[in-house]
Amino acid sequence: MATLDSLVSRCLQEAPGLPKSSALSVVRRVAREFFIETGAWKKEVPYSLPIDTAIVDLSGVLSAGTTISNVIAIHKGLTPLREIPLSQLVKIKASSVNYNEPRFYAKNIQTIEVYPSVSVVTELTFLVNLTLTADSNYIDDDVELNFRDAIVFGALFNLLMQKNKPWSDPQGSMDYRQRYFSLKSIAKTESISEHNTARFEIPRIA
Repeated sequence: MATLDSLVSRCLQEAPGLPKSSALSVVRRVAREFFIETGAWKKEVPYSLPIDTAIVDLSGVLSAGTTISNVIAIHKGLTPLREIPLSQLVKIKASSVNYNEPRFYAKNIQTIEVYPSVSVVTELTFLVNLTLTADSNYIDDDVELNFRDAIVFGALFNLLMQKNKPWSDPQGSMDYRQRYFSLKSIAKTESISEHNTARFEIPRIA
């Protein structure tokens, strides 16, 4: 894991007089928003679903300072689970159809429910979008390498537009704004393209 220090240092070089704490706060916020909005930070997460458990808790298998912004797909081996609305999951539970292994999952705000729960430990693999937690100072090394410019440009766009500060620079802010949104658009397009060609595909419901 890499720290955010190198990104903060680049901001300090371009914004004389800027407190390090302010730079860190903006870098962290921009990074969080960038990964949530682009889906650029993807990771496969193996998970052992405990016996007779339906609600998934991935907090214990994530790297420190990271959180899931979206679940793209879940697989049991090579078999994808079907994502369905919570309302449809309720109907399936009420039906007389029996399944001997997890077949479906539903997302409900902060929880993921897998159905059915079974009497053996089930090995699943999640494909997820990650982002930083609100207080994180860390980011995966390869992610930092691939998106460092975008995060720094976004942070400088926000910092230099602040009024009546020693580092205020409205023209510079607009320049960084253009560069940031250009890289953000590229990251989002590439993320969608990668998802469409990945082994994990969101299954369609008949």
